[in-house]
Amino acid sequence: MPWLVDLQKKYGPQGLQILGVAMDDAEDRDIRDFTKKMGVNYPVLKGTEALADLYGGLNGLPATFFVDRSGKISDEAFGLMSQSVIEDSIKQALGPAPTGEKQP
Repeated sequence: MPWLVDLQKKYGPQGLQILGVAMDDAEDRDIRDFTKKMGVNYPVLKGTEALADLYGGLNGLPATFFVDRSGKISDEAFGLMSQSVIEDSIKQALGPAPTGEKQP
């Protein structure tokens, strides 16, 4: 999660929006308290199996989907990944910076 917080700060100005989905049976309050404690700077929603099915089901957790600017999934991964792999997929999903924006 700390990596995701850092990546949201770094790439948010270029259009990145990280969205966390809690796929456990935790209460909403517990999810909110945990994300506050962790300093999460992106929304975290409570997921359902129906939601997971919309993305082809989950073959493991954590599951990561990278959605490009056109709304298409450009990459996906199941299990833990290194920060550099996550960042490379973010760059691919964001594509070239819109005019007037700098790529980090």
